[in-house]
Amino acid sequence: SKLLLDAKTTGDKIVLRLEGICRWQGLYIARVAVSNQTGADFFIKELSAYAGPSIITVKSYFRLFVEPGRTRDGHVVFDPAAGAKVKIKLKEDRERGRVIEVPVPYPF
Repeated sequence: SKLLLDAKTTGDKIVLRLEGICRWQGLYIARVAVSNQTGADFFIKELSAYAGPSIITVKSYFRLFVEPGRTRDGHVVFDPAAGAKVKIKLKEDRERGRVIEVPVPYPF
């Protein structure tokens, strides 16, 4: 089953939006979108699911960069424990890259 979501957060003209979540073979798949509202390419180092400080990502699928004015979709496959408070975290691939995270509003 698929649940549509509309959770988002913005950090320095980069928008991370959680668009939906579904279950597949005992795992969860989150559909995310990254929008670049800056004038330069945004390079992605990591797009992952976390429960507290622990990474729970099994696999993630996304483009490595988002061009100025573009939005790119991706997917994060993860395996949370029951009752986990999960967030999706985006890390920029730069020396002091931005970190943007959005909580997943779903009762695991």
